[in-house]
Amino acid sequence: NISCVKTVYPLHFRVILYMVLGVMVIVTVCGNLLVTVSIIYFKQLHTPTNYLLVSLAVSDFLLGLMVMLPDMIQSVETCWYFGDILCKVHLSSDVMLCTTSIMNLSLISIDRYNAMIHPLLYRRKMSGHVVLLMISFSWSVSGVVGFGQIFLRLNLIGIE
Repeated sequence: NISCVKTVYPLHFRVILYMVLGVMVIVTVCGNLLVTVSIIYFKQLHTPTNYLLVSLAVSDFLLGLMVMLPDMIQSVETCWYFGDILCKVHLSSDVMLCTTSIMNLSLISIDRYNAMIHPLLYRRKMSGHVVLLMISFSWSVSGVVGFGQIFLRLNLIGIE
C-alpha cells in the first residue's frame, strides 16, 4: 500500500514494544475475563449491580481483544495490514466498545447513587429487569453510534 509510509524501527525496539503492549493486552483481556467468569460462576454474586459490572467487563474484554490487539500491531509496524473492511470493523468496534464502556460506568454511577440516596427503595427501583433494560439500552445505542457513524461515513463529513 503506497498510502502508508512505513517506519522501520530496530528489531530490539520492536521486540520491547511488542512485549510491553502485549502484556497490557493480556492483562486487560485476562482481568476482565476473570471478573466476568467469577460473577457468572458464583450464584451469590448475581445482583443487579454485578450485572452492570459484567457488562463493563465484557465491553472491556472485547476492547482488549478487538481493538487493543490490532492497535498494538499497527503501533509497532506503523501501517494497517488487515484491509479496508477490517479497518472499518475495527474503527466501529473501537467507537462502540469505548462508548459502551463509558455508558456502563455511567450506569454504575446511577446505580450506586440510587443505593446511597434511596436505600429503602433501591431493591424495588433497581431490579434485575430494570438493570437488564439499562444494559440493553447501553449496548444498542453504542452499536448504532459506533457502526452507524463509520459505515454511513458520518465521520468523514467536512474533512474534504
